[in-house]
Amino acid sequence: MRPLILIALLFFFGVGYSQKDSTKVKELLDIAYTYEKTNLDSAIITYRKAAKLAEKIEYWIGAGRATSYTGILFSDYGMLDSAIVYHERSIPLYEKASYRGGVASSLINLGNVYQFKGDYNKSTDYYFKGIDEYEKINDTTSLIYTYGNLASLLTDFKIYGKSKFYLIKALNFSYNIHDSLSAGYLLNDLGSNYLNLKEKDSALINFNKAQDMAERFDDVELKYYINNNLNNFFISEKDFLKAQDYAIKSYKNSVDINKPYFEGHALNVLGLVNLELNNLDSAYIYAKKGLEIASIIQAKEHIMDAYSTLYKIYNRQNQYEEAYNALELYMAYKDSVVGQQSKEYISRLEQQYQVKNKDNEILKQKLTIEQNEAMIQRKINQSGMYLVGLGILLFTSFLLWYRHQQKQKLHLQSIDTLNKQKELAALEALIEGEDIERSRIAKDLHDSVNGNLSAIKHHLSSISQDRLKKDDNKTFSSAIEMLDNACEQIRNISHDLVPPSLLNYGLIEALEQYINRINTIGLIEISFQHFGTLEPLSKKTETTIYHIIQELIANIVKHSRANKAIVQINADFKTLHITVEDNGLGYDTNTLSHGLGLQNVQSRIEFLNAEMDIKSDSKGTSVAIDINLTKIPQL
Repeated sequence: MRPLILIALLFFFGVGYSQKDSTKVKELLDIAYTYEKTNLDSAIITYRKAAKLAEKIEYWIGAGRATSYTGILFSDYGMLDSAIVYHERSIPLYEKASYRGGVASSLINLGNVYQFKGDYNKSTDYYFKGIDEYEKINDTTSLIYTYGNLASLLTDFKIYGKSKFYLIKALNFSYNIHDSLSAGYLLNDLGSNYLNLKEKDSALINFNKAQDMAERFDDVELKYYINNNLNNFFISEKDFLKAQDYAIKSYKNSVDINKPYFEGHALNVLGLVNLELNNLDSAYIYAKKGLEIASIIQAKEHIMDAYSTLYKIYNRQNQYEEAYNALELYMAYKDSVVGQQSKEYISRLEQQYQVKNKDNEILKQKLTIEQNEAMIQRKINQSGMYLVGLGILLFTSFLLWYRHQQKQKLHLQSIDTLNKQKELAALEALIEGEDIERSRIAKDLHDSVNGNLSAIKHHLSSISQDRLKKDDNKTFSSAIEMLDNACEQIRNISHDLVPPSLLNYGLIEALEQYINRINTIGLIEISFQHFGTLEPLSKKTETTIYHIIQELIANIVKHSRANKAIVQINADFKTLHITVEDNGLGYDTNTLSHGLGLQNVQSRIEFLNAEMDIKSDSKGTSVAIDINLTKIPQL
């Protein structure tokens, strides 16, 4: 994801000010802008002069603009604390002018600066405050940049679904107002989002579209972002030489941009690519230089990345003390930048924002209803007694008809509810019977069969091998080994049927142990990921979910011919999202219902009142399951 876009607004000059003085403020702002890329001190001094003059003549929009632009300038040069001070000062100046667009821009810029500093709680808070202001005044252009910045923050926390939502929302706005350059930035970000989701074809399509826009407008910053993302793309493809080409291009772009934030990031990327190419001396030089720049501008995220790269370099050079020190610093910055508490705080704010939007929609609907009722009342008053009587008659008839319909509806609902209760009871009995049978079989295998095998082994082991012939001795040892293997297999089967870890530690631990056991066999490599905090579930619910995932993995191993698979669990408030994907041959989804394994999965899905979506083609199969935890039957 690209760095953030700081918002600078063009303002219309108000009336009521001295024409000469307001013109002087405008001239000072223009002069300061010309200094920005050549003489930082002169730019800051000139902006301060403009702000002082504007406040003197009570030209509050001009004062807010000069103060806000000073904050943007400090941010560009990595002076983040100073940037915060000036953005905060600009807000009351815009409020004095009753200029909500200016207030919104300063709120968003504060969000940007706090994201640079790694304070994601404050960053998110300011973003949603700014979005609320922009939506009130329907400022589409500024919303495009703001949604893009919010998507960048969500991507930092690997909340890719929400990030994609805001990117597409911003992209649609940019198409509507024919803002092709903004569309180029958003297409690049969307490509990065698809790359994070492992949808590489979609990622490359969006990068190519963005590249067309960058060339069309000759926009150096957009070229920088695209080259950086293409570097990431080829790293994911393990084509490190191509990745190095794009990393070098990205670094050259950062030098042309002449902002330390970009250059520090580009240097660290070069260090990482050279590490992959085993050019350890070059990797060290780039990483150290990137760390130096990131430390100066207090960019915690880039400091964290630099220490991560240095740790890998030291470790490969067998410099273990230096590697340990770098790792400790990396973990310290990682804990500071990306904590679970911050992630939950962001999700909570995003939910509050959505609820607020819904409340506004409800308020608008109520207002419309009230207006319509008032209009109807006026017409009734004008119609005369005859129409009133006719209306009462029709209304009475309607009430009688409606009452009859409601009775019918309630009757049908009660029948439907009764049928659903019967189905639920049957499913519960079926699943409970299956679980009891699993427990019985597991117990018999463990206590009886495994015990008998252990006894056989004990008796055989008591036989002295000295009395056996040489050939018989070899056969005897082989028999003992076969008994050991049989005991181990029975123990694994028993644990698969009723995992002890599921009863003792919970769903996540049980799945990790099961998947690790599958990976140990070596037939397939399964990656297990889980995000969010899982709400406490009953053991029967955990067992049902465990057997759903177990059955899906068994189908992959038996039928898909895949060599890689992924199981992902994402706990999002009251919803549990489960994804199981493989890179196998795929199959015809129209014939899926005939398989006994999937029938078992489907029955458990229905029992949990969950939803399952299966997509399959020649590139593999993806099964997505959404479980609303509030709709699970109380077991």
